[in-house]
Amino acid sequence: MVAIKSHQSDKIIKDPPKGTHAYLFYGTDEGRISENAAVLAKIWSTKHGDGGEIIQIDDRSIADNPDIVAIEVRSVSMFGGFSVVRLALSNRIKPDLIGELIELKPQNLIILEAGNLKPSSAMRKLFEKSKNAAAIPCFPDEARDISGLIQNELIDKGINISTTARSLLTASLGSDRGISRQELIKLALYAHDKPQIEVEDIETIIGDSSQLAYDQLITLIMTGQGTAALSKLDRLLASGLTNAGLTTLLGRHLTRLYKLRALMESGRQANDAVNALRPPVHFKQRDAMVQQVMKLKLPVLKKAIHLVQETVARTRLQSAFERISTERMILILSKMSSGR
Repeated sequence: MVAIKSHQSDKIIKDPPKGTHAYLFYGTDEGRISENAAVLAKIWSTKHGDGGEIIQIDDRSIADNPDIVAIEVRSVSMFGGFSVVRLALSNRIKPDLIGELIELKPQNLIILEAGNLKPSSAMRKLFEKSKNAAAIPCFPDEARDISGLIQNELIDKGINISTTARSLLTASLGSDRGISRQELIKLALYAHDKPQIEVEDIETIIGDSSQLAYDQLITLIMTGQGTAALSKLDRLLASGLTNAGLTTLLGRHLTRLYKLRALMESGRQANDAVNALRPPVHFKQRDAMVQQVMKLKLPVLKKAIHLVQETVARTRLQSAFERISTERMILILSKMSSGR
């Protein structure tokens, strides 16, 4: 099967095509990888398993019994029906073994979970080129994906949310699918007896120290404080946040600045232009955005957006250079923001 695009993944997971005997989930969003694998396992087992088991094999089990993967994939469930075999990619799981199992077109389904694999990765190539397998990328959610999560976890459950609060919530989520869903579940419990979720509720519950940390780093970058931004990046990564989360939010911020600058150059006053942006700018960010956009013209913002896109592409192709590519991006953007 050809490589699956990220926006196609939900459809394939909810309705697994016949003839696909193995799935590889890979990318930078660990929560999304785990969630997609779990959802697919449950749906496939219900649809095709007819009572079959969902078997999870960890690295220790493979160390104790190197043949366990092949045995479980070929085995017939004692409860009848077909089974799902879930495993995480490690050095003990070789492409040759998985390739042989896929070629057998086993009745049991193989689900392999991995990290951010390069296009040159032997395992990724195997799944992308095989007619009996599929490789599904899992990267941080875009606004459209987050909107779908909000719809599923709040709106469809009868919980109302104001337009402004929904915009703030969308901007506060996205770096990790699992964390985003947990935050929405927490918000739904908090708002159970409320007629409508408002901005104050988002700030109270999501409150999001991670979002605050990203915002502080982006402010340092956009005010030309490159050295301070690199120090902040060190602390951010040490706390468990990610380079991918930064580039996602930074790209979104620069795109909004570009729209804002375009409105100003068409004749709008800065404050009027900020009011015209959709989704609305959070009141705590208004002054900072106006100050930043007053210094940056469209050609500079266009270069900045391209730089972030280039960094994202480079780190997906060469994950080993993710940190140094992010640091390079920060220093260049800091110089651009300070007019150098």
